[in-house]
Amino acid sequence: GVPANALWVTNGLVQLFLVITLVSNATYQALISLATSMILIPYLFSAVYATRIAMRGEGYAQGEGARTRDLLIGAAATVYCCWLLYAAGPKYLLLSALLYSPGVLLYGWAKRVRGARLFKPFELVILAALLVLAAVAGWLLATGALGL
Repeated sequence: GVPANALWVTNGLVQLFLVITLVSNATYQALISLATSMILIPYLFSAVYATRIAMRGEGYAQGEGARTRDLLIGAAATVYCCWLLYAAGPKYLLLSALLYSPGVLLYGWAKRVRGARLFKPFELVILAALLVLAAVAGWLLATGALGL
């Protein structure tokens, strides 16, 4: 039941990036900064989702104090993630968008295989923002204004 293909692709890409650090001007530190920026987006989505669940009360008994605690933790995590995104700066976030954008094809393929609706309205907004940021990053890379 393990997603073997995904593990092979992931490990192959890790090896590829390690080889690239040996032969390019990009340093290992730059790739660490890029990886750190890339993980901030899923952390933000997780924090927002935790806040949303606590606000709606899904899975909580009436009058349960855990809901308030979870709401505070989710809200604090959301604010903290927003701060981390601000602190990371636009350089690596733009590069992250460029690397995330091909994942839309895999997402769409997986949805199509399951016979599910491709995008919900809020997902279309996220997709549009991602593609705009990826286009900006691609243009800045092409002009030399952005790099590792």
